[in-house]
Amino acid sequence: MALAGTRILVGAPGADGDAPNAGAAYVYDFAGSWSETSRLARHGDDADASAGFGGDVALTPGHALVGAANEATGPDVTSTGAVHAFADDALGEFAPVHSLTASTSEDVFTFGRRFGLADGRLVASHGAATDVYRRDPGGWSLEQAIPGPASRTVTGASTDGTRAVVTSRSSLAPHGVAHGYGRGPGGAWAPDQAAEAGPLGFPSAGQDGRARKSGHCGAAPGPPGPPQQGSDG
Repeated sequence: MALAGTRILVGAPGADGDAPNAGAAYVYDFAGSWSETSRLARHGDDADASAGFGGDVALTPGHALVGAANEATGPDVTSTGAVHAFADDALGEFAPVHSLTASTSEDVFTFGRRFGLADGRLVASHGAATDVYRRDPGGWSLEQAIPGPASRTVTGASTDGTRAVVTSRSSLAPHGVAHGYGRGPGGAWAPDQAAEAGPLGFPSAGQDGRARKSGHCGAAPGPPGPPQQGSDG
């Protein structure tokens, strides 16, 4: 779930649509009470059964991003994943504007499983690396691909626009690691710090990669919550 002002975006990766379990994301706006104002989904031939659309979401004023980590983005690959960008028009309706995929073409990388959005930048993880996309007037463009740590699998990413946290795990070590990156004056991202879990591990970073900063909502004060979309939201 993601929150921006009086608007909430809720993912439902198991929702049926133009394909079974294709997934969806629901927009709720608060004006005295919560009401559903938009449903985001893939349609027609673009709908991919069990794509996981809505598995992760991010929201800023005027823009929504929805991950589909199990989406096949080519004829000979599976679960490469994608992040779909939507823009809000003047009437409050969201329309698809861009589909982002990983900077590499490897199979089963589940791009878009975990990502962060802030200050016009998307930081999205996939198994081998973390991609930073920048929102330009004409759409989204790849700003930098950050290689993953040696012998580790990248599991999650988050950002506040100038700093990023990338989590990773390894079958050779019991605990996860959180890797810090900073964006320099020239725009390049460089590592600046890493933190390894203690004896209790990083249950959120090492297992499902939920590193969280801007663009997402955990428990935040505000108006009462929207209606439930089910256990997959």
